Amino acid sequence: MAEPQAQPKDSIHFSIVVANWNGEAFLARCLSSALLSARKVGRPFEVIVVDDGSRDASVEIVLRQFPQVTLRAHVENRGFATVVNEGVAAARGRYVILLNNDIVVREGFCAALLSHFEKDDGRLFGVTSKTVEWDGRQPNYVKMDAVWQRGDMRLVWADVAKATATFFLQAGACAFVRARFLELGGLEMFFAPGYWEDFDLSWRALARGWRNLYEPASPAFHLGKASFRRRYGSEVLQQLDARNHLLFLWANLGDVGLIADHCWWLPARIAREVFAGNVGTLRALMRALQRIGEVLRRRRRRALLRVVRDREILASVETKGSRFSEP
Repeated sequence: MAEPQAQPKDSIHFSIVVANWNGEAFLARCLSSALLSARKVGRPFEVIVVDDGSRDASVEIVLRQFPQVTLRAHVENRGFATVVNEGVAAARGRYVILLNNDIVVREGFCAALLSHFEKDDGRLFGVTSKTVEWDGRQPNYVKMDAVWQRGDMRLVWADVAKATATFFLQAGACAFVRARFLELGGLEMFFAPGYWEDFDLSWRALARGWRNLYEPASPAFHLGKASFRRRYGSEVLQQLDARNHLLFLWANLGDVGLIADHCWWLPARIAREVFAGNVGTLRALMRALQRIGEVLRRRRRRALLRVVRDREILASVETKGSRFSEP
């Protein structure tokens, strides 16, 4: 893979893209901290807010308080993946930092993430940050990986202290090479309204032969109070998470043995959940099947970009000290 072309010294070095929907309670703090952190890098940058049809004062806040920020406002809500893809496409920086609107970063946040790209050997795709809850400072996102077990890719986590290889990037607080994001095609729409699209992008990057890193040195603070959960409700979100987990597997698994293992265990897993009274898993399966045509079309394109097999990816990151993130 060819190295990104050198840019003139006065060109944009990195872009910060903030996806926003009804974020008036957090947006000003997010942008203020992002601008301060970006200036500490000492390189040319830009900040782009893509507003996804907010019905609150978000747009007015950007226009009134942050004239240096580029605003792209939708009239109607189009979804997280669309917003992020639009922001990255519009960005002029070689590197892009993604932030959720309810994230506040430390001064060293941007420099900590971007420093790894200075040492890029041509294989680094992205770097993800640790996030902690503003109230109580409990971890919100740490090093997230996966292990293969009984026909499924189960998520595991580890709260490590040093930068290390990881499977997954968190879309709300990460950086990546813009050209490589575009080569992969960005975030997928079939995960809408959300969940797993950032993990899907991360896995595609690994399959492409690139690397992802977890950098805990400059954690970001999560201000939100589960607005996604308030909008859809816990039951719907559980089904959405289960549906998108299946879509992730169906879109990405290329190893015949792993596919066979998944197909062998899936009926038993669904039956066990139904007998236990959890019919949500069955509903998730039916809703995933409704999008199978789109997933199969994506698989063909992904196969053309894949250079690393699933089993190699699963063996590429240390997970011995990790804990399961679900029962």
